[in-house]
Amino acid sequence: MSFEVAANQVVALVGPSGGGKSTIVSMIERFYVPDAGQVLVGGLPLERLDPTWVKQHVALVSQEPVLFAVSIADNIRYGRATATAEEVMAAAKQVRV
Repeated sequence: MSFEVAANQVVALVGPSGGGKSTIVSMIERFYVPDAGQVLVGGLPLERLDPTWVKQHVALVSQEPVLFAVSIADNIRYGRATATAEEVMAAAKQVRV
């Protein structure tokens, strides 16, 4: 596989489950090393870049939701612990929980 992303461009990898999207991101984040070929960023091999910088510029949005071993209300509050019961209910209605 080969593709290029222009500087300051936002790109989404989309496709069927099992198509390799997560693997590509995992290679960019250096969780996997390619068996052949190389990953270049700005013309430089990925392993020469600061991993912290790379992780600040690459994100993975999972296809599967993740719930913590707490109540649904606490899962909804995860991003804002001070959310009121009314705000939690409104958020739940928006996503039809």
